[in-house]
Amino acid sequence: MKSLVAVLFGFGAVTFASAVTIAEVQIVEFGTFHKTPSNALMLAPNSITGMSHAVSEATLIEKTTDIHASIGTSFGLRIKIAGEPNGAVVELTAKCIHPKLSDPTSGRTSTVETWNTYPVIGRGGSSGYVGFTFDSPWELVPGKWTIQIFDQFTLLAEKTFDVTVTEIASNQALERTADRRMKNVEMLIR
Repeated sequence: MKSLVAVLFGFGAVTFASAVTIAEVQIVEFGTFHKTPSNALMLAPNSITGMSHAVSEATLIEKTTDIHASIGTSFGLRIKIAGEPNGAVVELTAKCIHPKLSDPTSGRTSTVETWNTYPVIGRGGSSGYVGFTFDSPWELVPGKWTIQIFDQFTLLAEKTFDVTVTEIASNQALERTADRRMKNVEMLIR
């Protein structure tokens, strides 16, 4: 399943505010990340799979725009928002523009995914992480991948990544998929 990442956070220290002013958005980190997933899935109807993984923590591994894709690779950016009121949760839209992806299970294809993200004004850390994880072999597509953050129709932040896929990574991904399918068949036979 595709991982469009939305980060969870403790609601005890933050509030949703009806009158929010965004003064500035900074990209404070970008590159490859190690993420700690929560067990939650979020609806993302404008993504190829219709779902996104929620993440409880994301740690930068390497600051880079050159992404060497393989199954499990996570990349993206972290933003920090200045504005009022401090501590308010802001609903923004994340967009990932990428080469054409085709999900062989659903038959859906896409070059753009969109989903909601909920960073906190004045707080960096995990609340501002937005990214993508390669979960399936069909997602391993080289080319320019751009992650954008919008407040309605206003572009707030953007970062483009150069994704490469080695033949070895593609072959290993296919082998893992074949191994999983064989295990599933074996379990059905038993």
